[in-house]
Amino acid sequence: MNQESVAFFRSEYPQWWHPKLEEFPDGWTDLLAEFFHALDRLNSPVSQQRVWVSVYFEQSEIGPWKAYIAPEVRMKDWTDGDVLHLIRTVEVFNGGMSHTCEICGVFNGWPRLQPKPERILCEEHRHAY
Repeated sequence: MNQESVAFFRSEYPQWWHPKLEEFPDGWTDLLAEFFHALDRLNSPVSQQRVWVSVYFEQSEIGPWKAYIAPEVRMKDWTDGDVLHLIRTVEVFNGGMSHTCEICGVFNGWPRLQPKPERILCEEHRHAY
């Protein structure tokens, strides 16, 4: 991830930022911003801002990243809508990383299996590595 994006995420989303995210491809910065914004929407009905979930990112040995979440707020404070929103948010983000080009961010990428680790690249960039 380029330094401009790193600075943006550190300032706009300090509650979600982790240095591991510096390893994210530049093409996924919009996807990551949408993910963090959607997580912040969990706060919208609350007068006092709270971090509802912790987020952990992991890259498998063969390639794709995944986001994992864990609740930080007691489950009795969650509505059915909150839970559904969170599940959909994580599903969209993890699915998006499987089809978004790592270089340009176009949502028509396909896994390139060799060389390992697997890369998600669009037709234009499929020979970049």
